[in-house]
Amino acid sequence: MTCLALRNALNLGQGMVCLGDPTTYTIRVDDQTYTFEWHRYGGPAALGKRGDPLTHQPQAFLKAASLWNQQGRRVDMDGVCVWEPERPPRMVHLVGRHHALVADGDTRTDEEIRADWLNRDASPKATRPKGARQ
Repeated sequence: MTCLALRNALNLGQGMVCLGDPTTYTIRVDDQTYTFEWHRYGGPAALGKRGDPLTHQPQAFLKAASLWNQQGRRVDMDGVCVWEPERPPRMVHLVGRHHALVADGDTRTDEEIRADWLNRDASPKATRPKGARQ
């Protein structure tokens, strides 16, 4: 658990804040291994060699630790966090300047999505008779 000393600008008062739970975790991101603590309010905090929180938290680590938390906080037999990187959204070109973002579980091919979109207005529309007032 990380504890930080607090002092105000005039050094009139002091305090201490303890962050995280007593468990430290290990996560691998882009061929680097980070040791970190997780606090339910503050989220992940990467630790340095002495166990202090790093002054600058790496963006890749923060993204991976957040995904690990969202994916159920799984840990393998070696004690390393197991997480899956986000897949970029699939975009289908429909026609002209029209595109569609496809949901992650959608198994239709691009051609099927395009055909569904093109046929969306195939139902007959009610029209006014000639000369009818608006």
